[in-house]
Amino acid sequence: MEWNEGDRCYAPYIDEDGEERLYPASIVEIHKENDDCYVLFEGYGNVETVLLSVLEACDDLEQAD
Repeated sequence: MEWNEGDRCYAPYIDEDGEERLYPASIVEIHKENDDCYVLFEGYGNVETVLLSVLEACDDLEQAD
């Protein structure tokens, strides 16, 4: 999938129990040279670096225009 800044997705985050779970996020900035991006986790406000290859599309989240 071709990702763009502003796209909404599900991104992995390791929670306080040490479990990796997917959370709704928005892509803030893409770094093509590293194949990663900054995502902003919705409802939490934290920004993390995530590989583009692990993002999951979400049909139930409205995409940015």
